[in-house]
Amino acid sequence: MASPLPALAGLGGAVGGPTQQDEQRKGAVSKTDTKTETEWQELLDFINLWQLDQACADYLVTQTPEIQKEAIENFRPKPGTANVSGLFMGYVNSLNRAQKGGKGIGIR
Repeated sequence: MASPLPALAGLGGAVGGPTQQDEQRKGAVSKTDTKTETEWQELLDFINLWQLDQACADYLVTQTPEIQKEAIENFRPKPGTANVSGLFMGYVNSLNRAQKGGKGIGIR
């Protein structure tokens, strides 16, 4: 399945043009998608900041806008965290559990 991240012009890593990871994260956007280019850029910047793997990138873009906002604003792994992607998946799963009324860290 193709990644839901859009193919946006001018996406890139911190040093200039698109990185190889950016290219891998691009894909077709469904006709029902309502994100603006700025919103997609914010998601991509977050993914690049924490060097999240493709599975995390795909998972993030399938979340509700509330979960995405919470993750972008509050996910802060400790320096030296060995598996940031694994920690991120657990974090988002916890947000989902809390949103559904289960035990989780909750949306602020």
